[in-house]
Amino acid sequence: MREISIEDSSLNVEVLAVFRSENPVFMLRMPAVFVLMAPPTELGIDALHRTKNRLLGKNYGTAIGRVERFFELANKEHLPPFIRSADDLNKFTGSFIRFRIGDTAFNSDLVCNGTHQGVLIEEGAHRSLFTTLEDFCLEMAEPHLFEGKIYPAPLCTSANISGDVLGSITNLERALAFGRDRALPLFVNSNLVDEAKGSYPIFAITKNKISIERNGPGEQRIHVQIPEGYF
Repeated sequence: MREISIEDSSLNVEVLAVFRSENPVFMLRMPAVFVLMAPPTELGIDALHRTKNRLLGKNYGTAIGRVERFFELANKEHLPPFIRSADDLNKFTGSFIRFRIGDTAFNSDLVCNGTHQGVLIEEGAHRSLFTTLEDFCLEMAEPHLFEGKIYPAPLCTSANISGDVLGSITNLERALAFGRDRALPLFVNSNLVDEAKGSYPIFAITKNKISIERNGPGEQRIHVQIPEGYF
């Protein structure tokens, strides 16, 4: 497993080479947790399934590069009045955002009962990487995964075996052991590390209610930005 810094000038060349390969998965050190990245395609999904020994009934989220693209994915009639533009989603920076994108009867490896979730983090090296991957994946996007919608953001999921009792990986030594054990081709390291560790919280958005589907670091900071009456 090769290692490269997220600040390295050859980063884009390295990650795009992985996304073009037959095993298009690499590991990334996010500020709070280690994750796996793959293209939003059947090939990317199959590669993540193998890497994680994915349990049945699980869905993959994406990493948001351009928040405008993510906002366009939403069914606007199912968003609350205080979310009327992509900028309004910035209240949820530091979390996974889940909302309706299609019919509740629709399911795929990326959509659960018509909903999809993407992780939104602060602008910086990670967001720049996500945008690069998003732009690269635009031509390979597979609309059937999103009920006919084109959304090219890279898949993003915790770097561990599905259902691992130890939970998400936040320790570098454990992350490196996982990457070697799963024969990952690339590890993107970063010095941008938060004090609070763990998987990002999940905020599920509906027209009249916001639910915290998973607790995580920074959730209270987000919680206080939401108008009263939605929790």
